[in-house]
Amino acid sequence: MAVSRAILGVLGALLVPAMAATAQANGRVPAAGQIVLPRPGTGLPASEILLRTTFGISLSKDTGTTWDWVCEPALGFDGVQDPTFGAVRGADGKGAYVYSAFEGLGRATEEFCSPVVDRGFGGAIDLVVDRGFGGAIDLVVDPADSTHVVAVASKYDRTGDDGTLYYTNKLAVSRDGGGAYTTLALPSVFDATFRFETVELAASDPKRLYTSGFRGLGPTGTALIAHSEDGGITFAETAIPLLGDERGVYLATVDPKNADVVYARTAGTPDTKSRLLVSRDGGKTFAVKATLQGPMLGFALTPDGAGLYLGGPKDRLLFATPTAAPEEPWALEKRSNVQIQCLATDGTTVWACSNEVSGFVVGASTDGGRTFARKLGLSTLRGPLACPAGTPTTTCASYWPQQAADLGISLAADAGAAADGGKPLRDAGTTPAGDDLGGSGCAAASGAPAWAPIGGAVGFFAMIAALFARRRR
Repeated sequence: MAVSRAILGVLGALLVPAMAATAQANGRVPAAGQIVLPRPGTGLPASEILLRTTFGISLSKDTGTTWDWVCEPALGFDGVQDPTFGAVRGADGKGAYVYSAFEGLGRATEEFCSPVVDRGFGGAIDLVVDRGFGGAIDLVVDPADSTHVVAVASKYDRTGDDGTLYYTNKLAVSRDGGGAYTTLALPSVFDATFRFETVELAASDPKRLYTSGFRGLGPTGTALIAHSEDGGITFAETAIPLLGDERGVYLATVDPKNADVVYARTAGTPDTKSRLLVSRDGGKTFAVKATLQGPMLGFALTPDGAGLYLGGPKDRLLFATPTAAPEEPWALEKRSNVQIQCLATDGTTVWACSNEVSGFVVGASTDGGRTFARKLGLSTLRGPLACPAGTPTTTCASYWPQQAADLGISLAADAGAAADGGKPLRDAGTTPAGDDLGGSGCAAASGAPAWAPIGGAVGFFAMIAALFARRRR
């Protein structure tokens, strides 16, 4: 759940010169926001786990025992953003990852080492960013077919005389694991005043597509969920009334067995209550099934759809059993006191992002979330991922001394690694509540970003960002 990215994209473009002049100007606290577990059918190793953080990604190839770091510049993006990552299978049958960023849609094989190029995917290229799809907001990998990817983008276009914001919107589909995307013709539902936020696919029906978005600005805007039954050719929209300080609605997932059952959540400022909304008629109507006292940064439905883990920094880890009762809220069972920033489950193990207050940044539970084993602490990150000399990811070594200092990692053993003390990264991380509120994506964990004022422009930037909710994942 990154800060509403269409807004930050335009403001960020205006403010990059000012931000670049100050090391780590946005001042976000290092935090994790999304866990991507290995999926059968992707071709990725069963022991590989990807963790998105506010300072790049961490990659474990031994089921969370050790973790290596890949910096944002090597991934082709920078600044305040939390891209959504997904595991895919390419046309060559090999596993890879796709991700959405302000700069465009990215793709990387599991090695995360090879050159970044501006356009096109395929061949032997290992890591690419398609800058022709700038303003990418979100993407989703089909739960039933890891070659099928759908991405949405909303790139700021202009502001009308009356203050209305206008966007250039795109909806694109890939059938080869992100190797190439076909842009679909957008129906009138997605006019230039609409801003995409999230997108989801149904495992049981690949033509069932859901998107969420927003029209307008802040409390005067309208939150919407649109659904398609023909693979994105036509859509029907449903307005979602927001309450109090809520500023948006974000899709969480679709029931793995029933394409009519879709889950969404509301979000707003860091102290805003978050509601769990569930539709059982394909997105035509939604009922409130739970209300959290704070932001809902974590959401994980079990593979059979019979159990639901959810939570945040205030409500901690909760569990619910979804029922078909039309109006009654679901009973919530508190499973642990872990301050949740993101969740994932394969049905056997529950994975959680948290903070050092809870004892770990990444933890794993095999008893339904009641207890967690520490898998990663900020100070236990090993350092830059090892890659062949000359590949882009090796540039992360020059950023590592500064990043290690931010994470409290001692480099006494190899103090000579960087004579200049390491390059500063513009993005230091997220707030402890990291993925949900911003002033999406990735539920990730979140709260309002704590940008350090470095002049009137950035102060304005922080103020505007505080108006918008962040994306899930």
